[in-house]
Amino acid sequence: MATEIELCLSLWPEAAPLLVDEVALAYGVAPRTRELVSVYYDTPDLLLARRRMGLRLRRAGEQWIQTVKFGQMSDDGLSARRELEHVTQGQTLELQHIDDPEVQAFLCGSDVAPRLAPVFVTRITRTLWNVADAQGGQVELALDVGVIEAQGCTEPVHELEIELKQGALPLVFDVAQRLAQRVALLPQPCSKAERGYRLCVHKAVQPSGAQAPVLPPDATGHALAQALVGECLRHLHANLPWAADGAQPEFLHQSRVALRRLRSAWALLDLQAQGPLREWLDGLRRLGTALGAARDWQVLAQTVHTAPVLQGPACPESIAALRTAVDQAATQARLDVQQLLQQPATGQVLLQGLRWLHLDGGQALSGLAARKVGDRALTRAHRAVARLARLWPTLDVPARHTLRKRTKRLRYEVEFLAALYPRRRVATYRAVLQRLQEELGILNDAAVADTLLSTLYPRHPDVAYAAGLLCGWSRCQSDAAVHRLATWCRDRMPPSRFWSR
Repeated sequence: MATEIELCLSLWPEAAPLLVDEVALAYGVAPRTRELVSVYYDTPDLLLARRRMGLRLRRAGEQWIQTVKFGQMSDDGLSARRELEHVTQGQTLELQHIDDPEVQAFLCGSDVAPRLAPVFVTRITRTLWNVADAQGGQVELALDVGVIEAQGCTEPVHELEIELKQGALPLVFDVAQRLAQRVALLPQPCSKAERGYRLCVHKAVQPSGAQAPVLPPDATGHALAQALVGECLRHLHANLPWAADGAQPEFLHQSRVALRRLRSAWALLDLQAQGPLREWLDGLRRLGTALGAARDWQVLAQTVHTAPVLQGPACPESIAALRTAVDQAATQARLDVQQLLQQPATGQVLLQGLRWLHLDGGQALSGLAARKVGDRALTRAHRAVARLARLWPTLDVPARHTLRKRTKRLRYEVEFLAALYPRRRVATYRAVLQRLQEELGILNDAAVADTLLSTLYPRHPDVAYAAGLLCGWSRCQSDAAVHRLATWCRDRMPPSRFWSR
């Protein structure tokens, strides 16, 4: 039984020829091409999928190969799964030849084997290269171009798999980062099997929200770093490829949230960033700037279509012009994100993060307990928020914005570390932060709206009346929040610190 370790990366359709040229230029190895047809089997209730197991028959040339995959799967593009293969006599399952007693007993069971049937098919043209390093390590590159077919639906496939055949994991990232210098490669969070199953049930890909990291009370600092950064990268990779999808605005929102949480996780861990790691963090900031601009216009577009002040009969021409101008700006910002995703620099940033996670992952924190790291981080972040909250009546606009950012960071840190502390105390503290963040968000939305609307006046003078109505309404909302916050910060901040009891 072999363990398959591979990194899966998606690429844009037009980038496939460029990748072929880049492999030849970088490594000077000749490709070979195979046509693969893979038939995936499961029960009508998709029992294998629920157990995260895959069973397929693949035709490669004149041979049919039965493969069972199971074990650890990853949502960040890098996976390590156990794999059992057997050459069959034809396009027929031969479950009795599975070389694992437990897996064989499960699949040959009377409640599984009789119900197995094809559920989807992949038809792939695979271009293969073998790449070796001076130390004897070897990886197999597989460029897959084709289609997944299920229940009358299809989904195209354009991806690169880098499988470790011999040697150590750094070679996988060395090769990936070398190719990503000229080819836009993004971590592919979903396997072909997962996408095939999604087609089976006619379920479109959905935005993914943040998840609470799973941490035992006695976790080490290293485990904390792995859990936090790993979850943030999962969150980002699950949404970023669709961030420019205008039909599903939540992908963009979740991508931006994932980046903010990732930066907050890094601040919590308080690790030094030098060299490639500094480049990674700088790259995240550039990506965050583009996502932030697109999200700001997206929010404003939603506001101009729903704000009560723009629903009345006053000056419909100006209101219509404002909505058109804001929609166009939001579309352009979304296209800017699309263009950014198609640039190699974005893929390089994401690969740097994956490399850190799987090859370093906070080893510097191995000698510390996660609780100690958490106590220190929460104390630092709490003091920063509490100090500004106490000064609320005297804060100017930039200081209020700083308070909002620090409150959001503190809230993320509380969510990251919640599993390490008593649940009820965490919930009480978090509720206070959430209310503070919501009120500060009203102020921020008004300020952002003012800034974005001011950019429209020179090019669209006919929006001035409607924009003035919206700005006035936003400022009323903002003024009300300012008064509520004056009382809130005086009476409720700072809340008791649950981690110091």
